Amino acid sequence: MARKRARRGKKSRGNLPPRKKNAGRLVKGRGKPAPKKGAAKPVPKSAGPMQAKPKPQSPCEAWKKSKTGKSCTGVVGLNEILDGGLGANSISIIIGGPGSGKSIIASQFIEHGIKSHNEPAVLLSLEQGGEKHVEYMKRLGMDLQKHVQNKKLIILTYSPNEMQDLIKGSGGMIKDAVDSIGAKRFVIDSLSSLTSFYKEDYEKRRAVSNFFSSLRSWGVTVLATVESSDTSFERKFQVEEFLADTVLVLRQQYEGRVRRNYISAEKLCGSKNLGVIFNYRLSGDGMSVEYDAGLIGGGD
Repeated sequence: MARKRARRGKKSRGNLPPRKKNAGRLVKGRGKPAPKKGAAKPVPKSAGPMQAKPKPQSPCEAWKKSKTGKSCTGVVGLNEILDGGLGANSISIIIGGPGSGKSIIASQFIEHGIKSHNEPAVLLSLEQGGEKHVEYMKRLGMDLQKHVQNKKLIILTYSPNEMQDLIKGSGGMIKDAVDSIGAKRFVIDSLSSLTSFYKEDYEKRRAVSNFFSSLRSWGVTVLATVESSDTSFERKFQVEEFLADTVLVLRQQYEGRVRRNYISAEKLCGSKNLGVIFNYRLSGDGMSVEYDAGLIGGGD
């Protein structure tokens, strides 16, 4: 005979209001009450008014703080390495292999000087020719041709043979170009095209020394690129390094398929950053040095 199951009596809730149907039901696997039908979805904590993107770092911050009359490079993070920028009326060289960004730094130096400091410039192209240089830099947003049209930039292209004659004649047409627009900045890309013309080191040194002496007398801040297939720490020093005021070296190292870029100042009198290695990046905006990301290494 079937037994009747005794029904359990419901517990009294006293004066509490009756429990609503499905109230407090847990969502499986989450341990949170299920949302009511038709209720708006909860807003994530991260949601809210759109935060404004931080302004990009200015390449002139360290230059403004230094108050030393130096020339701002126009490269984010590079002025910090150089204790404010390139010395006024000094000669600086950038050493690096192909594709390291030498010409990009030089062009940013020109572009920034004209646009932000109203300092006309002369570009002496000894490698690929002025037209190609202008074309490449336009892809990075630097319209050098516009500065030429506005008479803020003069681009000169000479062969090593022609340069040899110009150096003997104390500059000639190069000096005329500097005077005609009152140039304050002078870029050589690349100086290696000139030095490769000479076989002996003493000939190179004499030619470069004479050229640098002329540039110093013209009252311009010079930035020259120098090619090198060896940028290792055991590399042989080049003649130009002994005659320049500042030497920057660009290095590349591959980690699998990824290339890491490093920059260091290896000649910079009185600088705390001498020999210290920093990361740098090349992008559609040009070059930037990751000075605030921390030091990679240092000298003695």
